[in-house]
Amino acid sequence: MFIQFIAKNVQYPATAFEKHEHGKVYVQFVIAADGAVTNATIVRSVSPSLDTEALRVIRLSPKWRPGLQNGKAVAVNFTVPITFNLGLSAQKTDTTGANTDTTILQACEIEPQFPKDGIAGFYHFLQKNLKYKTGDGLVRISFIVEKDGSLTNINIVRSAGPERDAECIRLIKICPKWIPGIQDGKPVRIQYTIPIAFGNN
Repeated sequence: MFIQFIAKNVQYPATAFEKHEHGKVYVQFVIAADGAVTNATIVRSVSPSLDTEALRVIRLSPKWRPGLQNGKAVAVNFTVPITFNLGLSAQKTDTTGANTDTTILQACEIEPQFPKDGIAGFYHFLQKNLKYKTGDGLVRISFIVEKDGSLTNINIVRSAGPERDAECIRLIKICPKWIPGIQDGKPVRIQYTIPIAFGNN
């Protein structure tokens, strides 16, 4: 999967680490008719060093399967976020007085996956179960994939109106458990943010 390719190849720049720079760099690129990744540009910047690393990783990408239109290969535009996160760590005490690790990451060695067909299967699940289909709109919703694969801490990052927002929250709540993310051979909590489109968005 492309997400795994990014997680495997991205390297946190030393200067960015020292300055505690973090965030999501959005990279736009074109998958040419021959599957090559071309014209990579930054559409949302975080810092020069993180932007440079994001472009480097995208340009490393092997060829994709090209998009098809009327049976012919065509060039397709893509925009992907590459997350740089130093790790959000906290400790909480449960009722027994023991410390419980509540670390939340935004990238890991093996990204969490929807149990059937990965991200493609997840979007198929969303489209299959979507009830509110009136009008256009784009909702961005975040959630945490827990160590057991359950989805928690559901929040609207970008709203498209109360009804669409509520429908997106409902979809995430009925979603089956994911395969959790893995870091250093152990399951970890991962924050995920996805777009859900209504209409032609």
